Amino acid sequence: MDIDDIEDQKEVKNSRCTGHLKLLSETDLEGYLQLRDRFHTEVANAKRGEKVEMFNKRLKIIKEYVVKHDENDWKRSFATGVIFLENSIAINIKQLILLMGKCKSSINGSLHQLGYIARPASKETDEQIILSIPIFNRDRRELKKWTIRQKRNARRRQNAKPKSPIETEPTPEEPETVVEEKREQPVLAKTAEDVWAKTINFPVPAKFRYKMFNSYFQSIPIVAQI
Repeated sequence: MDIDDIEDQKEVKNSRCTGHLKLLSETDLEGYLQLRDRFHTEVANAKRGEKVEMFNKRLKIIKEYVVKHDENDWKRSFATGVIFLENSIAINIKQLILLMGKCKSSINGSLHQLGYIARPASKETDEQIILSIPIFNRDRRELKKWTIRQKRNARRRQNAKPKSPIETEPTPEEPETVVEEKREQPVLAKTAEDVWAKTINFPVPAKFRYKMFNSYFQSIPIVAQI
């Protein structure tokens, strides 16, 4: 057994003493150690600062390990330091440092880049964590080590004011029916008397009246009376 293995055994033993790993079954403990070794190796081999995509990939791997929808999900969350909630995660930064092999500022920076914002501790946040890990009901000191990080978009949706109901456009009024006035058809004069009666007030200069009357008289047939 080399020095690294000895150090690993000591660290696991110390973790067991704190209660974070002692709840795991043998199978889950083996899976935890495999994850930790994998992450530590990747971090050690990284030449420069890793991209946030790699951190996000590791979170997904942790979730696959933790969430198996059985009675031991909460124990694996307790050991890894990550509780996966709806649109948020609860973090025990110390446990996550041990698992990932990264420093606190690096983990917090990656979480911020992924859009996870720390929520202030409150009765509501405590209840969310307690429902996920029942051991917190009797160990409130351990509860204080956990913080909830909520997705930025989800937080905006919660704080957004409800939209006002859509105002319906007024129904356009029906156009008024326009009734055209019937124009009276002019009655043609048939006799000289009719012509004279209809043209007394006709605005015709005096010098042109003779010609106008003459044209009317010529157009009207005169019936000879016997």
